Amino acid sequence: MGAGTAVAQAIPLAAGPLLTRLYDPYEFGLMTSTVALALLLSVVATARYELAIVLPESERDAWAVAGAATILATTVCVAAMALIVLAEIAAPAMAGSSRLGPWIAAVPAIAWLMACGQIGNCIANRARDYPRMAAAAILQQAAAAAVATLLGLASAPFNGLIVGRLAGHATYAAAFWRRMRGLVVERTRTWTFAESRQVCRRYRQFPQYNLPYSLIGSFSRDFLVLALTYRHYADAAGLYGVARMVVSAPVFFVSSTLTQVFFREASEQIGTPAFAALIARMVRTVACAGTPLLAWMAYWGTEIFGGVFGTGWQPAGTYAAALCVPASLHLISSWTTRTFEVCQQQRRSFLLQMSSDTLSILVVLVLLLGGRPPLDAVIGYVACQVAYHVICLSLIFGLLKMGWAVLSRLLASVLGMWIAAWLAGASVGAVLEGPAAILVHLVCVAAIAAAMLRRGAGVSKPGVTRRTG
Repeated sequence: MGAGTAVAQAIPLAAGPLLTRLYDPYEFGLMTSTVALALLLSVVATARYELAIVLPESERDAWAVAGAATILATTVCVAAMALIVLAEIAAPAMAGSSRLGPWIAAVPAIAWLMACGQIGNCIANRARDYPRMAAAAILQQAAAAAVATLLGLASAPFNGLIVGRLAGHATYAAAFWRRMRGLVVERTRTWTFAESRQVCRRYRQFPQYNLPYSLIGSFSRDFLVLALTYRHYADAAGLYGVARMVVSAPVFFVSSTLTQVFFREASEQIGTPAFAALIARMVRTVACAGTPLLAWMAYWGTEIFGGVFGTGWQPAGTYAAALCVPASLHLISSWTTRTFEVCQQQRRSFLLQMSSDTLSILVVLVLLLGGRPPLDAVIGYVACQVAYHVICLSLIFGLLKMGWAVLSRLLASVLGMWIAAWLAGASVGAVLEGPAAILVHLVCVAAIAAAMLRRGAGVSKPGVTRRTG
């Protein structure tokens, strides 16, 4: 499952250099905003009932939950499409002023396919059909990239990126069609309103708690893209979207690899010296291996993006450079956040996330509405993310009883690696230029990472007492 997910995430990166030469930043911005709105609608459409599919002991109850989620998603998406059509008929001037133009009509369709895919994925997860889940993720990304590429090569008179995403989500939902077909047949034959109401009442904690958490999290993640598009910066939204895709890739690979290991070990050994030593080694390795590489990407951002994605994408390198700063902290916090669950301190995590998301949204709004350029909004967002990760890590290290001094040394080592990598870049750039300078600097940051690992920098062996209570 992990390998399949990794391959699925690698496909957009591999297709990126071709797609960025077929489509301009404006088209990427429209696609990113359309998918962001569809994701928000899909979360609302299912009310997160699909997460409850794995909980019931009986298959009938599981089918009832899935059926309720499907009916709700279909109803919400059809209503959204009807509202768009009515708006076009009643006020065509207002409807036409949408920043997405006619593509606003694609939002409910993509959202419905997303919802069906989520429901199908949870049904497969209940059945432990992990190969199908992995294959579906790979097919989704492959279909989206293939359709967008073919339409771009054919010079289609519409946004092939959005059509590609539509095809990708349709492929993902179709991968679970056999299980979904059984659901449709079963629900049509035995469905009763009373049973669905009873099931929805039994699992009402999902729309009450999971829905707002997921909705605010998704909105915060994509708010910058939506805000840029609304303020007529769709090209900047496209540049930012590609930069985010590239920078988030290493964080995703690290998180997906280490999360399960950390969660399993933490649930059994948290509070013991052995576990503290294990986490110290893991944190040190991740920080020392990833930080210099992110600093290297930030230093040569415009050159790397211009060479890989095309000259028109050089500004994306500036956005990537800014995003690399919180990414170096996210490399550590992305998988250690499971500490909140193990220690049953989800309330802390929830309050921190909500506070950070609210602050990020307010900062971006103030900057954009105040007439500041898109880069300033990105920098403001990055500053909020850095603050969030530092506070999050301080809470995590507190729960792990690893001490504030350990965290201080870790953050100091991260800052030191950034300074060392940039000084090395300036030294190399004074002697060499072009690809040669980039490659030599890469060798230098690899040497910095190796030296830091050998010295055991970042986290010392903490003295830990066993957690009680």
